[in-house]
Amino acid sequence: MHLVTCTKSLLLHNTLSLSICVCTERLEVVFKWLGFEVLVEQDCNRHQILQVLRNLAARDHTPVDCVVCCVLSHGRVEGICGVDGEIVTFRELIETLSPNECPSLCKKPKLFFIQACRGNENQPAAFPQTCSEDEDMLFSDAAVPRDSIPEMADYLLAMSTVPHYVSYREKGRGTWFIQSLCHSLQLLTLLQIHYKLLLPIKFYKAQ
Repeated sequence: MHLVTCTKSLLLHNTLSLSICVCTERLEVVFKWLGFEVLVEQDCNRHQILQVLRNLAARDHTPVDCVVCCVLSHGRVEGICGVDGEIVTFRELIETLSPNECPSLCKKPKLFFIQACRGNENQPAAFPQTCSEDEDMLFSDAAVPRDSIPEMADYLLAMSTVPHYVSYREKGRGTWFIQSLCHSLQLLTLLQIHYKLLLPIKFYKAQ
């Protein structure tokens, strides 16, 4: 498939829930609209999840701008579940596309969006509090060689919930996380298009 933009998106769909099916369809529509080549894999066990990502890493991504991996499955604190109930840890998931495993993606964005519960608890309500303006900033004193980058650089890992808590969904409309993600991607793209259309306009000072 030839596309205008060189980008790839992998959708891993591991549950037959109606709301998750809605999310998968919506993600596929949105990423195709954005110009991505979309690969959809369903009902993968632990080995198959890792193999799909290894196959993706084995490709030559030299002409590619970025890679997106969306995972929709059941999950636990430590990772996502395959259909066999075995866990793929989040570290195992993202390391498959690291520069050591996939050199052609070095210094290119690798985006992971994970829709999965990470426990069985419901999150309690919280109320915002203002922080002191003179609060100390945190810095790292670790020395980093100038000619190197961290192995996990250029990653974005976004999850639908935090450790120990469930992720919420609506039966007919899908999960809250995927609904918001698709809406945000479309909105940001439209804003970017609008901004680019305005760029050629130049204003000249009257002589």
